[in-house]
This record gives sequence, C-alpha cells and structure tokens, in this order.
Amino acid sequence: VERYIRKCCNSKVKKIAQVGAKSEWVLEKYKEDLSKGNTYKWVSVMIGVNDVFARKSTEQTKRNLSELFRLVKSNGSKLLVMSSPSVSFYPVSDETHLSLSNDLEKWLSENKKIDKFIPLIKKTNNASLFQSDGLHINSKGQDLVFNELLKS
Repeated sequence: VERYIRKCCNSKVKKIAQVGAKSEWVLEKYKEDLSKGNTYKWVSVMIGVNDVFARKSTEQTKRNLSELFRLVKSNGSKLLVMSSPSVSFYPVSDETHLSLSNDLEKWLSENKKIDKFIPLIKKTNNASLFQSDGLHINSKGQDLVFNELLKS
C-alpha cells in the first residue's frame, strides 16, 4: 500500500490492515467503515494466509469473503483481490495448508463479483522472495506483488 501511495500520489488511498487478521476481521472493519459513510471507487483485498493457518477448511473464509464482496459491490465499488503469496516455504506448512491455499485461490479466481483478480501462489513460489521466516515476503517479493498490482 505504501508503495502504491508513493507511485500514485494523486490517488486517495485508505489502508485497513492488522497483523494476523482473518477474513472475519476484514469483513467487520469494512462494515464499520461503511457505517461511517465511507465509499470507494475500488476496494482491494489481499487475503488467505491467516485463514489457512487458523482453520481446517476454507468454508468459513468463503462465507466471510462472499459477504464482503456482496457489500463492496452493493456500495458501487469495483473489487480487486489478490490471493496470498505461496505458503510452501513456511516451516509449519503441510499438505493441508497447501491444499487450503490452492482451494481458496481457485475459488477466488472463479468468483464473479471480483473485477480484477491477481493470483500470487505460483508467482511467489520462490524461496528468494521470502523473509527468513518463510511466511512474509521480503522486499523482492513486495516488488513482485507491487508490479502485479500496477499491471492491473
């Protein structure tokens, strides 16, 4: 977001984020924002990894996101969604996490409410794009995500 603000200084951008936030937190924060009368031309969401590691299925995540996307569209906004970067390099990842992450990305790619979707799993499936924890992308990874965002 900070890179986007620096690059596109004529744009009004509001960042709503919290470390460790899952889809229900994003949904509630968006509802709170709407209740204050805020409207947006575009709403951008990067989602998935916190839900994937907190749950054993993507069903609750999909319900939360379906509600979020419905609200975004019903308020006249366009919707840009990015999936989470690869979880392949996080030491506690197992086949379940990889499967959930892929399932969620597939669901997002097929969601008709999304105006622009940026799949990131395959594009970030390179250990050199991650910090030493294997979960958070480093500066090189952020460059990749930012360039994907600019393409949209």
